[in-house]
Amino acid sequence: MADLAPPIPPVALPPLNNIINLPPQPQNPPVDRDVVVGYHYNKDIVVAHADGLVDDHHFAESFTYQLNLVQAQAGAAAAPPWFHVAMQQALDPINQRLDRLTVLTAQAARLSAVSYNLQAASGTTRHFEIVPFRDGSYPTSGEHNLPPLLTSGTITALTPQQSRDYYRGYYGGGNLPAADHRLELIRTAIGCKHP
Repeated sequence: MADLAPPIPPVALPPLNNIINLPPQPQNPPVDRDVVVGYHYNKDIVVAHADGLVDDHHFAESFTYQLNLVQAQAGAAAAPPWFHVAMQQALDPINQRLDRLTVLTAQAARLSAVSYNLQAASGTTRHFEIVPFRDGSYPTSGEHNLPPLLTSGTITALTPQQSRDYYRGYYGGGNLPAADHRLELIRTAIGCKHP
């Protein structure tokens, strides 16, 4: 791939001051020696300013010059402007695959938990596994903070709000069935065969 980054403009020298010799034109991009020379130039200007030999403008320009050198050198080591876009384009297909794998993993976790729960009867001897919601999130996570459905009895003990939240997590929006029917649908969603 060709380097699409525009050339880095050279660091301009500070204005002539008739007291302190200007440093030589730095390389483009500046190398370590250029930064050191800029530092010494700035140090000389600070002394001259303290002695009243240069004005505030030259004093400020010497700091600007030194900072421009440091910034240009650091910028040369940083990623070029096109890099982020190129990386994003290269990573998009990978991110799409990862998103698909995340969905498939959530579906597998859901099917695995439901299959286990179908064999656990009412969950009193062997507690139910927690079945993720349709979006892959877990009902007991901080996002939902619902009680775990470990037995058929814990489903029966759900408050009306908790049963609404469970129902919406497993079946989505739409019309909300009556409370008794909603609990039966929650049992079906997690693989509980016994009331």
